[in-house]
Amino acid sequence: IFSTLEILDLIRAGSVCNSWRSAYTSICSLGHCKPQQTPCLLYTFESDSTKATGLYSLAEKKAYMLTLLDPALPSRFIIGSSHGWIITADERSELHLVNPITGKQIALPPVTTIEQVKPIFDDSGAVHKYKYSWYTGHDGFRLTLDPCSG
Repeated sequence: IFSTLEILDLIRAGSVCNSWRSAYTSICSLGHCKPQQTPCLLYTFESDSTKATGLYSLAEKKAYMLTLLDPALPSRFIIGSSHGWIITADERSELHLVNPITGKQIALPPVTTIEQVKPIFDDSGAVHKYKYSWYTGHDGFRLTLDPCSG
């Protein structure tokens, strides 16, 4: 039954009790959700001076507040999404894949594992920004980008 539900109905069913939550998490983890879902908009907002995560149903024209596992999405920047997963970046530019339905999170390798990315440190030794450099190696020019310069 769970595999035929729209995502919002699946979230509602998962909030009934622990055994239903376990069943709905398993369904989502195995990718057995209904293949054609009505699109939803995931967003962050301020609620009572704290950041929260919302889900807007286009079908119902209604907004819902989501409870996500820590670290919560509002403490991160949402970079993009694909196939139900969200790519987020924290204050140190560390990237994570987050499934907002199951709560599963996967830390991606640090941005400094990319050869062209070098950290720039402030006076206290903390990473202030990253410098991206691109060098072709054969025509003798180097392009350096500063993400803070726009």
